[in-house]
Amino acid sequence: MPFRTIFARNGASAGFSLARWLLVVSRAHGRERWAARVWLGLMLVLITLLDWYTDREILLATLYLCPILYATLRLSLRAGLLTLVLTTALSAYLDFRLGRIEGGWGPATVNAFLRLLMGGVICQLVAELCAALHREAALARTDALTGLANGRTFDERIEQQIEQSRRDGLPFALAFLDLDHFKQVNDRYGHAQGDALLQRVAGTIGAILRSNDLCARIGGDEFVVILPGAGAQAAQAILLRLHRALEAVLAPRWKAGATLGAVVFERPPANGGEALHLADELLYQGKASGRGKLVLRCWPLAEDCATAMPESERVAADEQ
Repeated sequence: MPFRTIFARNGASAGFSLARWLLVVSRAHGRERWAARVWLGLMLVLITLLDWYTDREILLATLYLCPILYATLRLSLRAGLLTLVLTTALSAYLDFRLGRIEGGWGPATVNAFLRLLMGGVICQLVAELCAALHREAALARTDALTGLANGRTFDERIEQQIEQSRRDGLPFALAFLDLDHFKQVNDRYGHAQGDALLQRVAGTIGAILRSNDLCARIGGDEFVVILPGAGAQAAQAILLRLHRALEAVLAPRWKAGATLGAVVFERPPANGGEALHLADELLYQGKASGRGKLVLRCWPLAEDCATAMPESERVAADEQ
């Protein structure tokens, strides 16, 4: 069977299937922008060849939407519009060259203008939809009031951290932070001041932590901090600075404070729930011994690794 006849019968379905396969593969392997450009080029070449070798009665113009949408989603709106211009020019040339449109360049120019107009609208709508989805995804993982990570993000991150610790054998620390007298702040100054306090706490924590650390708000006045790769000394140094900074911010204006319970995991725990439970126990210990303290312990409990807060007042790390 002649090559041209094969494409006449199966060109549309084969082209759609191959373009769809390229999209799927690119999602799995084309994480880098250069890889996305390679797949985009392959799609353009494939669809152009299909269009060239398909009989004039079969129009494959809609297939050009595949690289246009792919460029918009994987690269940018600008890349999608450039791809639109390129594919429109290719399609117009093939229509004229293969005699699909009679009457010279006039009708071909009109068709090209309409394709550019509709394609531009589609690209803009797709780009806006994609941006909206990204915003919604970010909001679903972020605390709206403080801008910190939320409980969902923390649950995912702590499990990832435990797996990472199992692979590389490095320790990490988990701190559970609870504000002291936060209810009295709301009662005395109002909820607007309570919200301002929480935002100030979030800003203070962000200024102290390292770039790879994570702080999440998981309750009204409850925060958790993950310190990847932090042993006892590093965790103590970071959390001491954090506690002092919080006391300096909270005490003068709101007459509030903060209590922290922290665990340094020399070996990874079974799961995130166990890690949070251990930190919560130490937080409760700090609350029971007078509030405004940092209680730090190593796990497994081979020996106490640190206890602090305030400097003149220490809580025995082995007390329960």
